[in-house]
Amino acid sequence: MELFVEKVIQKKKNGDIEENIVKYKMTVEYLEHGLKIYPIDEKTQSRMGEVWIEMYKHGDPSDPRYSNLTRIFNIETYPEFQNRRVGGAMLDAVEYLSFKNGIYHVNGLYAPSNGFAKRLYLHHGYEIDEYDEISKALNQLPHNVTEGKENQQERIK
Repeated sequence: MELFVEKVIQKKKNGDIEENIVKYKMTVEYLEHGLKIYPIDEKTQSRMGEVWIEMYKHGDPSDPRYSNLTRIFNIETYPEFQNRRVGGAMLDAVEYLSFKNGIYHVNGLYAPSNGFAKRLYLHHGYEIDEYDEISKALNQLPHNVTEGKENQQERIK
């Protein structure tokens, strides 16, 4: 499956703010447990990062807290692609897949020593609790995400 995520990048130039819209292509890889989403650099066709998630529509028998929930296990933007809105584009793709499949809550853990991750999550409306867990309730489908030509059913537990 392919997703496309549009992000607005603002730059100051000669005192004016210049806005550019960047469209990121995301490929979705289905794993035995969950899926990975990879943003692809248009010029080099290389991966710019990855996010690994599992979606729990009907719960996980081993832990009832995982019901109607998408869990982020890892999100990483590779160093050469940081500060280009790639992390935010990956979160938008996660929220899109979740909402599209009737899952309205996203959570995960983050390392408190990672200031970049904290800024990313807070900027995208996530809350961080005292146990360093991030969470966000979803109330709408992200408007900046579209599907590519392939359309497959996501793997949901």
